[in-house]
Amino acid sequence: MSSTSSLPVLLLALGASVVGLCWWSLAPISHAPAAEIAQLDPAAVAPLAAAERAQAGLDLGRTRSAQQRPATEPTAGSPGLEAPPASSERGLRGEYLALEAAKPGYLAAHTREWLEARRPAAEKVAWLQALHEQDAAAALPWMEYACGLDDPASAHGESVAAFALGSLARQGARDAAARDALGRVAFDTELVDVTLRRRAAASFASQADAAQLQTLAQALLREQDESLRAGVVVALEARIDPQSQLAVDRLLAWLRPASAAFLARRTDGEP
Repeated sequence: MSSTSSLPVLLLALGASVVGLCWWSLAPISHAPAAEIAQLDPAAVAPLAAAERAQAGLDLGRTRSAQQRPATEPTAGSPGLEAPPASSERGLRGEYLALEAAKPGYLAAHTREWLEARRPAAEKVAWLQALHEQDAAAALPWMEYACGLDDPASAHGESVAAFALGSLARQGARDAAARDALGRVAFDTELVDVTLRRRAAASFASQADAAQLQTLAQALLREQDESLRAGVVVALEARIDPQSQLAVDRLLAWLRPASAAFLARRTDGEP
């Protein structure tokens, strides 16, 4: 065979060798598993592995935190606190009383944070109920404080301030300190809503003893709300207790003329 005729054969063999060599060199890259790539170049997967480990650690931390946190112990003052699982104020009150039994003094120590935090009205009302049931004297200043809160009412209940005022009014029938608190709420023009002030003034007038009626008269000298003053007149006129009748009559003799025109329009004295 001549050298000229063998040249194409030689070129063909050489081309086949080059193609085979290229295929062999590329085969590991296209077919090697991820684990083998990681062994050759750990930096290629290190960021992903670190992110996965960090997320796993975060999830584990959350799980442990949830398991370790007592179900009955709320975190007072946490703005984003979710409502406890109980579906009613009675159930919530039971939970808080159980917490107080486990940690005496806990309710009183955390009442300010609880009332000032963003949380459902039902939780705050239940907290005050539990505190009052546990220690009425300790609850008294917090009931007065709660009268100045502007939280909206719950879907199926009253506002925190309205509940606190009602509690003071009920307690005032037998407790002079509660009546004094009612009197302060009635004339707290800076923090208490005027509607609640009117209710507080009427309740105070209906329960006040002779000395407290003198305090009421002094406070009314500075009061500009006609509806509040008229409500006091109506409450005083309904009193029949003989021990305070003289003080009641004196106060009425002063208040009636000034409120006569208003009462002619509104016979009940309410706004």
